Amino acid sequence: MTKNIAIQSEHKSFVESLIENKDLFENKGINLHVSSEGALETECNILLIDTSVSFEAAKRGTNALICLVGDREPKSLKPDLFLKTPVRIGKIVDSLEALTNQSTYFKNLPEKIILFEGGVLTPKTGRCANKDGDTIILTEKECRFIGALYHKEQAGETRNNLLRDVWEYSEGVETHTLETHVYRMRKKLETLGLGQAIETIENGYRLKAS
Repeated sequence: MTKNIAIQSEHKSFVESLIENKDLFENKGINLHVSSEGALETECNILLIDTSVSFEAAKRGTNALICLVGDREPKSLKPDLFLKTPVRIGKIVDSLEALTNQSTYFKNLPEKIILFEGGVLTPKTGRCANKDGDTIILTEKECRFIGALYHKEQAGETRNNLLRDVWEYSEGVETHTLETHVYRMRKKLETLGLGQAIETIENGYRLKAS
């Protein structure tokens, strides 16, 4: 799926450096568009700005995610992605690709997922809390893993499908990545008393009924 990134900047050199490397973005399925402040010429997934543009103004009137490139992150409003300068074009490309993929994935999940023993996971932020209000932060991969199990409900999900959909491994690859991640995830969840939220089933995993 093609992703549209709108660029807003008063720094001509910044915009030109992005456009000159347009092929790097296109290889990742990303289309770049240069937009004037306050006027998005195309529906975009992400608005890419630098510190020459008012972050508050950019945020108004758009549902797009905001990627800010600069030397200092705002203290009040927080961008969805902040890249500290100096930053390589390759880093920008990879970060925007990850952000668009994350955005698309989490759109298919509810705002909150109820876990075993009253645990609650907010997939978009990674915040996981128990019924007493104690919290931990799960990584994006951990949230995607739980999201994949959530979609399959009590049927659970197979090991091969999890490696393909969450870790983007090719079919038949021999790896212990999944088992290692599940072990570490359970250890993190155990600190909230939620260690049994992930059940092992034949050739896969599922979420334990809440």
